[in-house]
Amino acid sequence: MKNRLKRYIISILNEILVRLWKKKSINKNEVIDKVLVLPPDEFGSIGDEAMIISVIQNVKLDAGLNTDILSFEKESWNERLNQYEGFSEEIVIKSKFANPFNLFKVLKLAKQYKYFVIIGADILDGHYSSVQSSKRILLGRLLSDIGTKVIVTGSSFNKAIHPSVTKELQKVTSNNFKLNIRDLKSYERISKIYPKATLTMDIAFLLKPKSPEHYKDFISFEKQGEYLSININPIHYEKYGESLLTYFIDYIKFLISTTSYNVILVPHDVRENTFGKYSDYEISKLIYNKINLPSRVFFFENKKHINAATLKHVAYNSKIVITGRMHYSIAALSNSVPVLVMTYQGKFEGMLLEIYKEVDNYVISSKGLDLDELKTKSFRILNNLEQEKALINQKSIKNKSKLNLDIFSSK
Repeated sequence: MKNRLKRYIISILNEILVRLWKKKSINKNEVIDKVLVLPPDEFGSIGDEAMIISVIQNVKLDAGLNTDILSFEKESWNERLNQYEGFSEEIVIKSKFANPFNLFKVLKLAKQYKYFVIIGADILDGHYSSVQSSKRILLGRLLSDIGTKVIVTGSSFNKAIHPSVTKELQKVTSNNFKLNIRDLKSYERISKIYPKATLTMDIAFLLKPKSPEHYKDFISFEKQGEYLSININPIHYEKYGESLLTYFIDYIKFLISTTSYNVILVPHDVRENTFGKYSDYEISKLIYNKINLPSRVFFFENKKHINAATLKHVAYNSKIVITGRMHYSIAALSNSVPVLVMTYQGKFEGMLLEIYKEVDNYVISSKGLDLDELKTKSFRILNNLEQEKALINQKSIKNKSKLNLDIFSSK
């Protein structure tokens, strides 16, 4: 009861402050012809990095504009992002975005920019935090009302969209606000709430791959022969425990004993303790050490070379990709590389429906760890590689992905 009253008082206070801010800001001074990006989270997610870099690269390419990033971790972001072209000076906000009063600090900064890009991803439906989700939409709504061009890049919405998110979206009226949806299932859900949404694909499809040419161990292994790449999401370890490790160890041993394909184990998230006991990195390393066959299995171990563009290179050049992460599958599909995915929260299916008619052929069942299923589905793809690659229309996918930023292509 006390928490509910507190939330109610804060919401009323926020509404008063919002009205005062809009009245003061509606005739804002000349703005900077630049883009300000709001990341989904703090530094560490390769998927987030892929989306942000895609925005930076394509805004620079299409409109010649530089991009700033709203972040709390200047040093970490600078170190990673300076590897890419088109990155300008970073903007840092010291206060936590979660605090309702700090919304106005963000607004004060963001209204100086002509364009404001919210990286949508999977954080806007309220599943992780209804406060963070609704606040991002509120931020976009307020900025669009005073003339800022607001772009929400390709987002996913699960079945249980939080009521506060629905309420906030229904308040959006400005044509300066563009909500992009990255998969068909999410689009069907959100269209009932916000009919002006645009069906696109994930912005990360546009990221350019880059060979980790200074990672000599990898380059040497890559030259040895054709390979599959496998990425394991620790969220599945939380569900299956050690059985998950055994499952993949047995599969890899079977694969390398019956085919000439090698295997690369790819961590697609460098954050520690994000999903419990192990990270992507630690799970991959455990499997690599237990198999102990470095001539056939490679662990992408050197963190200095782990970034969105280099991992996209690995996916780009795999024969197939087996993954539990959306953005590693995107890295593969960008080059018509077939994928086999371990899904969760209903992820993947909506995106795969844009590519495949028979989605079940590319999804590993979430009901249990069936090694025969993994063997059957992966070998069906491997035995029909050319036909499988032909099913993936990468040109169509990338054209849909470009719709996220179509406002810049007309500049």
